[in-house]
Amino acid sequence: RLVTTSFRAESLQALGLLPSSHTWICLSTILMDIPTFIDLPNLVYLSFSRNALSGPIPPSIGTLTKLVVLDLSFNGLNGSIPTSIDVPNLVYLNFSRNALSGPIPSSIGALTKIMVLDLSFNGLNGSIPTSLGLAPS
Repeated sequence: RLVTTSFRAESLQALGLLPSSHTWICLSTILMDIPTFIDLPNLVYLSFSRNALSGPIPPSIGTLTKLVVLDLSFNGLNGSIPTSIDVPNLVYLNFSRNALSGPIPSSIGALTKIMVLDLSFNGLNGSIPTSLGLAPS
Protein backbone atom coordinates (compact mmCIF):
# COMPACT_ATOMS: atom_id res chain seq x y z
CA ARG A 1 0.00 0.00 0.00
CA LEU A 2 1.47 3.31 -1.07
CA VAL A 3 1.13 6.04 1.52
CA THR A 4 2.18 9.52 0.50
CA THR A 5 2.46 12.89 2.17
CA SER A 6 3.16 16.27 0.67
CA PHE A 7 3.70 19.19 3.05
CA ARG A 8 3.51 22.94 2.73
CA ALA A 9 3.59 24.26 6.27
CA GLU A 10 5.73 26.22 8.66
CA SER A 11 6.23 23.51 11.28
CA LEU A 12 7.37 19.96 10.65
CA GLN A 13 6.99 18.56 14.13
CA ALA A 14 4.27 16.31 12.70
CA LEU A 15 6.85 14.63 10.46
CA GLY A 16 8.14 12.77 13.48
CA LEU A 17 4.63 11.50 14.13
CA LEU A 18 4.07 9.95 10.70
CA PRO A 19 3.44 6.21 10.73
CA SER A 20 6.36 4.10 9.54
CA SER A 21 4.25 2.88 6.60
CA HIS A 22 4.88 6.15 4.71
CA THR A 23 6.79 5.57 1.49
CA TRP A 24 6.79 9.02 -0.13
CA ILE A 25 7.53 12.45 1.31
CA CYS A 26 7.83 15.61 -0.74
CA LEU A 27 8.49 18.87 1.08
CA SER A 28 9.00 22.15 -0.72
CA THR A 29 9.62 25.78 0.20
CA ILE A 30 9.25 25.30 3.92
CA LEU A 31 12.36 23.78 5.45
CA MET A 32 15.34 25.51 6.99
CA ASP A 33 16.93 22.36 8.47
CA ILE A 34 16.74 18.70 7.52
CA PRO A 35 14.79 16.93 10.24
CA THR A 36 17.11 14.61 12.14
CA PHE A 37 14.22 12.70 13.64
CA ILE A 38 13.10 10.90 10.48
CA ASP A 39 12.44 7.26 11.37
CA LEU A 40 10.51 5.97 8.39
CA PRO A 41 12.02 2.60 7.45
CA ASN A 42 9.70 2.11 4.44
CA LEU A 43 10.40 5.48 2.84
CA VAL A 44 11.30 5.14 -0.85
CA TYR A 45 11.00 8.76 -2.09
CA LEU A 46 12.36 11.77 -0.22
CA SER A 47 12.50 15.20 -1.81
CA PHE A 48 13.48 18.30 0.12
CA SER A 49 14.35 20.10 -3.11
CA ARG A 50 13.98 23.89 -3.42
CA ASN A 51 13.79 24.69 0.27
CA ALA A 52 16.00 26.94 2.36
CA LEU A 53 18.00 24.10 3.90
CA SER A 54 21.38 24.92 5.39
CA GLY A 55 23.97 23.06 7.38
CA PRO A 56 25.34 19.60 6.74
CA ILE A 57 23.48 16.59 5.37
CA PRO A 58 22.76 14.46 8.44
CA PRO A 59 24.42 11.03 8.33
CA SER A 60 21.12 9.55 9.56
CA ILE A 61 19.81 9.84 5.97
CA GLY A 62 21.83 6.66 5.39
CA THR A 63 19.49 4.75 7.71
CA LEU A 64 16.64 5.10 5.20
CA THR A 65 17.66 1.85 3.54
CA LYS A 66 14.66 1.51 1.20
CA LEU A 67 15.14 4.90 -0.46
CA VAL A 68 15.02 4.85 -4.25
CA VAL A 69 14.95 8.64 -4.76
CA LEU A 70 16.80 11.22 -2.65
CA ASP A 71 16.61 14.82 -3.84
CA LEU A 72 18.14 17.61 -1.75
CA SER A 73 18.87 19.92 -4.71
CA PHE A 74 18.57 23.72 -4.80
CA ASN A 75 19.29 24.42 -1.13
CA GLY A 76 22.15 25.87 0.88
CA LEU A 77 23.52 22.64 2.31
CA ASN A 78 27.20 22.73 3.21
CA GLY A 79 29.89 20.46 4.54
CA SER A 80 30.86 17.16 3.02
CA ILE A 81 28.72 14.38 1.58
CA PRO A 82 28.29 11.80 4.37
CA THR A 83 29.89 8.42 3.75
CA SER A 84 26.80 6.83 5.30
CA ILE A 85 24.85 7.38 2.07
CA ASP A 86 25.32 3.84 0.81
CA VAL A 87 21.63 3.04 0.45
CA PRO A 88 21.47 -0.15 -1.67
CA ASN A 89 18.29 0.63 -3.67
CA LEU A 90 19.08 4.25 -4.50
CA VAL A 91 18.44 4.93 -8.20
CA TYR A 92 18.28 8.76 -8.15
CA LEU A 93 20.54 10.98 -6.03
CA ASN A 94 20.50 14.74 -6.54
CA PHE A 95 22.56 17.06 -4.33
CA SER A 96 23.03 19.70 -7.05
CA ARG A 97 23.05 23.46 -6.42
CA ASN A 98 24.13 23.47 -2.80
CA ALA A 99 27.37 24.54 -1.12
CA LEU A 100 28.80 21.08 -0.49
CA SER A 101 32.58 20.79 -0.28
CA GLY A 102 35.28 18.20 0.03
CA PRO A 103 35.77 15.03 -1.97
CA ILE A 104 33.09 12.74 -3.34
CA PRO A 105 33.11 9.77 -0.94
CA SER A 106 34.03 6.41 -2.44
CA SER A 107 30.87 4.96 -0.86
CA ILE A 108 28.89 6.72 -3.63
CA GLY A 109 30.42 4.15 -5.99
CA ALA A 110 28.82 1.39 -3.92
CA LEU A 111 25.41 2.56 -5.12
CA THR A 112 25.06 -0.29 -7.58
CA LYS A 113 21.56 0.67 -8.77
CA ILE A 114 22.25 4.38 -9.27
CA MET A 115 21.07 5.72 -12.63
CA VAL A 116 21.09 9.48 -11.94
CA LEU A 117 23.80 11.11 -9.83
CA ASP A 118 23.82 14.91 -9.89
CA LEU A 119 26.39 16.66 -7.71
CA SER A 120 26.78 19.70 -9.98
CA PHE A 121 27.10 23.30 -8.82
CA ASN A 122 28.79 22.56 -5.50
CA GLY A 123 32.32 23.17 -4.25
CA LEU A 124 33.41 19.54 -4.40
CA ASN A 125 37.10 18.86 -4.98
CA GLY A 126 39.51 16.01 -5.35
CA SER A 127 39.41 13.11 -7.74
CA ILE A 128 36.33 11.28 -8.88
CA PRO A 129 36.42 7.98 -6.98
CA THR A 130 37.31 5.00 -9.15
CA SER A 131 34.41 3.15 -7.51
CA LEU A 132 32.07 5.38 -9.53
CA GLY A 133 33.28 3.61 -12.64
CA LEU A 134 31.68 0.44 -11.31
CA ALA A 135 28.20 2.00 -11.22
CA PRO A 136 25.77 1.05 -14.02
CA SER A 137 25.82 3.25 -17.10
